[in-house]
Amino acid sequence: MKGFVKEINSKKRRPLWQVLLVAFTAIVFLNILITSCNYLGNKYAAITSIGILAGFVVLSSFVVKRLLRSYVYTLFNDKLIFEQVIGNKRDVVLRVELDDIDYIKPYSEIDSVDNPQFTYKFICDKNYNNCYFGDFYKGGRKYRFVFRPSDRLINIINSKVNLNC
Repeated sequence: MKGFVKEINSKKRRPLWQVLLVAFTAIVFLNILITSCNYLGNKYAAITSIGILAGFVVLSSFVVKRLLRSYVYTLFNDKLIFEQVIGNKRDVVLRVELDDIDYIKPYSEIDSVDNPQFTYKFICDKNYNNCYFGDFYKGGRKYRFVFRPSDRLINIINSKVNLNC
Protein backbone atom coordinates (compact mmCIF):
# COMPACT_ATOMS: atom_id res chain seq x y z
CA MET A 1 0.00 0.00 0.00
CA LYS A 2 1.59 3.22 -1.18
CA GLY A 3 -0.15 5.59 1.21
CA PHE A 4 -3.45 5.81 2.96
CA VAL A 5 -4.75 8.78 4.92
CA LYS A 6 -8.40 9.20 5.87
CA GLU A 7 -10.08 12.14 7.61
CA ILE A 8 -13.67 12.98 8.46
CA ASN A 9 -15.07 16.51 8.45
CA SER A 10 -18.40 16.72 10.22
CA LYS A 11 -20.54 19.42 11.70
CA LYS A 12 -20.50 19.97 15.43
CA ARG A 13 -23.56 18.25 16.86
CA ARG A 14 -26.13 20.28 18.74
CA PRO A 15 -27.28 19.28 22.22
CA LEU A 16 -30.44 17.18 22.41
CA TRP A 17 -32.45 19.89 24.16
CA GLN A 18 -31.81 22.32 21.29
CA VAL A 19 -32.89 19.77 18.69
CA LEU A 20 -36.06 18.96 20.63
CA LEU A 21 -36.84 22.66 21.10
CA VAL A 22 -36.48 23.35 17.37
CA ALA A 23 -38.60 20.31 16.47
CA PHE A 24 -41.32 21.27 18.95
CA THR A 25 -41.36 24.87 17.68
CA ALA A 26 -41.60 23.68 14.07
CA ILE A 27 -44.52 21.38 14.90
CA VAL A 28 -46.36 24.16 16.74
CA PHE A 29 -45.76 26.55 13.83
CA LEU A 30 -47.02 23.93 11.35
CA ASN A 31 -50.12 23.37 13.49
CA ILE A 32 -50.84 27.12 13.59
CA LEU A 33 -50.49 27.37 9.80
CA ILE A 34 -52.78 24.42 9.13
CA THR A 35 -55.34 25.64 11.68
CA SER A 36 -55.37 29.10 10.11
CA CYS A 37 -56.17 27.47 6.76
CA ASN A 38 -59.62 26.58 8.14
CA TYR A 39 -60.67 30.20 7.58
CA LEU A 40 -60.28 29.77 3.82
CA GLY A 41 -63.31 27.51 3.43
CA ASN A 42 -63.59 23.75 3.07
CA LYS A 43 -62.39 23.47 -0.52
CA TYR A 44 -59.34 25.72 -0.25
CA ALA A 45 -58.45 24.74 3.31
CA ALA A 46 -57.80 21.10 2.40
CA ILE A 47 -55.70 21.94 -0.65
CA THR A 48 -53.71 24.59 1.20
CA SER A 49 -53.15 22.33 4.21
CA ILE A 50 -51.84 19.53 1.99
CA GLY A 51 -49.55 22.01 0.23
CA ILE A 52 -48.22 23.34 3.53
CA LEU A 53 -47.66 19.82 4.83
CA ALA A 54 -45.84 18.76 1.64
CA GLY A 55 -43.67 21.87 1.76
CA PHE A 56 -42.87 21.21 5.41
CA VAL A 57 -41.83 17.62 4.64
CA VAL A 58 -39.54 18.75 1.80
CA LEU A 59 -38.00 21.50 3.92
CA SER A 60 -37.53 19.16 6.88
CA SER A 61 -35.80 16.51 4.77
CA PHE A 62 -33.47 19.16 3.33
CA VAL A 63 -32.57 20.43 6.80
CA VAL A 64 -32.07 16.93 8.23
CA LYS A 65 -29.79 15.96 5.33
CA ARG A 66 -27.79 19.11 5.83
CA LEU A 67 -27.42 18.49 9.56
CA LEU A 68 -26.40 14.84 9.15
CA ARG A 69 -24.00 15.35 6.24
CA SER A 70 -20.29 14.85 6.72
CA TYR A 71 -17.37 14.53 4.34
CA VAL A 72 -14.56 12.00 4.23
CA TYR A 73 -11.23 12.91 2.65
CA THR A 74 -9.15 9.92 1.61
CA LEU A 75 -5.67 9.97 0.14
CA PHE A 76 -4.95 6.58 -1.38
CA ASN A 77 -2.33 5.68 -4.00
CA ASP A 78 -1.85 9.28 -5.15
CA LYS A 79 -5.61 9.84 -5.48
CA LEU A 80 -7.54 12.32 -3.39
CA ILE A 81 -11.08 11.01 -2.89
CA PHE A 82 -13.92 13.08 -1.46
CA GLU A 83 -16.96 11.23 -0.12
CA GLN A 84 -20.23 12.59 1.20
CA VAL A 85 -21.71 10.61 4.08
CA ILE A 86 -25.33 10.93 5.20
CA GLY A 87 -26.16 8.33 7.83
CA ASN A 88 -24.96 4.99 6.46
CA LYS A 89 -24.97 6.13 2.84
CA ARG A 90 -21.59 6.98 1.30
CA ASP A 91 -21.25 8.60 -2.10
CA VAL A 92 -17.98 9.38 -3.84
CA VAL A 93 -18.38 12.94 -5.06
CA LEU A 94 -14.94 13.58 -6.51
CA ARG A 95 -11.74 11.68 -7.32
CA VAL A 96 -8.68 13.68 -8.22
CA GLU A 97 -5.28 12.35 -9.20
CA LEU A 98 -2.54 14.26 -7.39
CA ASP A 99 -0.83 14.71 -10.77
CA ASP A 100 -3.85 16.72 -11.99
CA ILE A 101 -3.80 19.19 -9.07
CA ASP A 102 -2.08 22.47 -9.93
CA TYR A 103 -1.81 23.74 -6.39
CA ILE A 104 -3.42 23.76 -2.97
CA LYS A 105 -3.52 27.05 -1.09
CA PRO A 106 -5.23 28.47 1.99
CA TYR A 107 -8.72 29.76 1.30
CA SER A 108 -7.68 33.28 2.29
CA GLU A 109 -5.51 33.41 -0.85
CA ILE A 110 -8.39 32.66 -3.22
CA ASP A 111 -8.55 34.92 -6.28
CA SER A 112 -12.07 36.14 -7.02
CA VAL A 113 -11.12 37.01 -10.61
CA ASP A 114 -10.06 33.45 -11.39
CA ASN A 115 -13.34 31.65 -12.06
CA PRO A 116 -13.30 27.88 -12.42
CA GLN A 117 -15.95 25.91 -14.30
CA PHE A 118 -17.28 24.45 -11.03
CA THR A 119 -16.35 24.59 -7.35
CA TYR A 120 -16.84 21.55 -5.13
CA LYS A 121 -17.27 22.44 -1.46
CA PHE A 122 -16.45 19.74 1.05
CA ILE A 123 -17.01 21.62 4.28
CA CYS A 124 -19.97 21.34 6.62
CA ASP A 125 -20.42 24.97 7.60
CA LYS A 126 -19.89 28.44 6.23
CA ASN A 127 -16.77 29.07 8.30
CA TYR A 128 -13.80 29.10 5.93
CA ASN A 129 -11.11 29.33 8.61
CA ASN A 130 -8.46 26.64 8.19
CA CYS A 131 -9.87 25.78 4.76
CA TYR A 132 -7.85 25.15 1.65
CA PHE A 133 -8.71 25.16 -2.02
CA GLY A 134 -7.17 23.30 -4.89
CA ASP A 135 -7.42 23.79 -8.62
CA PHE A 136 -7.26 21.01 -11.15
CA TYR A 137 -7.95 20.53 -14.84
CA LYS A 138 -10.14 17.82 -16.28
CA GLY A 139 -11.12 17.67 -19.93
CA GLY A 140 -9.53 21.06 -20.58
CA ARG A 141 -11.72 22.76 -17.98
CA LYS A 142 -10.65 24.19 -14.67
CA TYR A 143 -12.32 22.94 -11.49
CA ARG A 144 -11.82 23.82 -7.85
CA PHE A 145 -12.42 22.06 -4.55
CA VAL A 146 -12.62 23.56 -1.08
CA PHE A 147 -11.96 21.40 1.97
CA ARG A 148 -10.73 21.51 5.57
CA PRO A 149 -7.86 19.03 5.96
CA SER A 150 -5.63 18.53 8.97
CA ASP A 151 -2.06 19.81 8.90
CA ARG A 152 -0.83 16.27 8.39
CA LEU A 153 -2.96 15.69 5.29
CA ILE A 154 -2.18 19.08 3.75
CA ASN A 155 1.56 18.50 4.24
CA ILE A 156 1.38 15.09 2.56
CA ILE A 157 -0.65 16.45 -0.36
CA ASN A 158 1.58 19.49 -0.82
CA SER A 159 4.73 17.39 -0.79
CA LYS A 160 3.33 15.11 -3.50
CA VAL A 161 1.87 17.97 -5.57
CA ASN A 162 5.13 19.94 -5.40
CA LEU A 163 7.10 16.86 -6.48
CA ASN A 164 4.90 16.55 -9.55
CA CYS A 165 5.50 20.16 -10.66
